[in-house]
Amino acid sequence: MTLHHHSYDYLLAQSRLMAAVCAVGGRRLTHVFLAPSMQATFFARYPQRGPAAVVANAMFVPERRLRQGVPGRLTVGLISNLAPEKGLTDFIATARLARAEGLPVEMVLAGPAPDPADRAAIDAAVADGVLRAVGPLYGPQKDAFFESLDLFLFPTRYRHEAQPTVIYEAFAAGVPVIAFDRGAIVDQVGDCLLTVPREADFAAAAVAEMRRLLTLDAEGRAALHARAQARHRDATEDGIRTIRALFQETAP
Repeated sequence: MTLHHHSYDYLLAQSRLMAAVCAVGGRRLTHVFLAPSMQATFFARYPQRGPAAVVANAMFVPERRLRQGVPGRLTVGLISNLAPEKGLTDFIATARLARAEGLPVEMVLAGPAPDPADRAAIDAAVADGVLRAVGPLYGPQKDAFFESLDLFLFPTRYRHEAQPTVIYEAFAAGVPVIAFDRGAIVDQVGDCLLTVPREADFAAAAVAEMRRLLTLDAEGRAALHARAQARHRDATEDGIRTIRALFQETAP
């Protein structure tokens, strides 16, 4: 039996159902986690340990064309279902702060915004000239969006965030990421680029990092983009090896 964990819901608070599943499954139940930190958090809460493995979401994202940045300018994006818990408010705040500091940065929002209040906030930011909104993107348009970025922001406040696939979509195009520390994001982002403590001022932290990125020359920018893509590739290869090993162990 194998249980693939994709939510932090029962890691943030004790779940009687999950405790019962672990008790019934015991050593016969193999747990597959998204990251080492997720595995450690789970077994700290549910100590009735079974076999475990880690398979990141990277393997579900194809590699994209590597980003070639232009020194001295940044294109910074967010794509999501646009709402405050998925980073909308913090992204707009970052865009306004970057504009106030006169940084040569283009901020781009993509994705649907079903709530009228969220659409109004986006429209106001567009009218003020602090960002550009391109609406929902799919397929080749979504690929082109990631390939156009120098930096991806994901200031998620979603309580049950685990390991967002969208971060690996950015890495697949060689785009470094700044995100809030939720779920397994700290393992996912690593040194490419920054995980912001959830109680911190995201806009201030992101703008400070943008100022540093703007000082990089072409070689430094190219190395950063290559490192981001390598992070996706390494996680993908690790996941494939782990899944092959799991299937070999369960084969009759």
